[in-house]
Amino acid sequence: MAVLPSARSTSVQARSQCCSNRASDIGPSAEEAKHIPKKPLDHSNPRLEVGEESAGATDAFPLVLFLLYSSHMSKPIVVRIQTLAEGSPVIEAVGTPLGHNIYVGPLVNTPAIEDGALINLFGVDPSGSIPDQGWRFLDPSLPPEANHSALAILWITHDYSGPFGNGDLQIGFNCARPGHHYANPMHTHDQSLGPVPQEWVTIYSDDALVLLFKFKSSREADPKPRLPLNL
Repeated sequence: MAVLPSARSTSVQARSQCCSNRASDIGPSAEEAKHIPKKPLDHSNPRLEVGEESAGATDAFPLVLFLLYSSHMSKPIVVRIQTLAEGSPVIEAVGTPLGHNIYVGPLVNTPAIEDGALINLFGVDPSGSIPDQGWRFLDPSLPPEANHSALAILWITHDYSGPFGNGDLQIGFNCARPGHHYANPMHTHDQSLGPVPQEWVTIYSDDALVLLFKFKSSREADPKPRLPLNL
């Protein structure tokens, strides 16, 4: 049995490093920017020039995101993750007020070993009201006390690595391919959710977010999961 590293921590750390590297290509560093001559403001031109005078606009950006997010949040965001025995996972995010992206690169995907993704919900929960947390599903064919018995990992965290670094809500998951396992949740901070589910399971649910997960063994048509009745 092949043992996989803690994919949750390594993928998030690598993702943060990757985003930090990409962000450095966007423009000069803060130290370099101090030595760039500032252009005087031309008040006859309605465009705002970039300089010390525009700092307030940058500071106000998180507030603008929060106001836009709040104005569109009449219903919770629904994220559905469905892994398949063969083929790529199916990911759906519905109701994201400012949009989202899904990263499926090598930081969370290793051919023949695991599938995974990082789902970034732009402008959602920058205040961190949804706590960072994780869950693991187990291989029912292994004893509960096995050191490495997890087949799937899901987690919620906040992404401070992007160009704005405003803590967008991020949902991640990894699912091991046959013959591979992750550490037993008793050896991690993640919660055990029992055997990998063949039906839709609500992983997390509140007024802002509903996270659903299912392992599917084939590609036959499947009805959408019902949302929890208490929303």
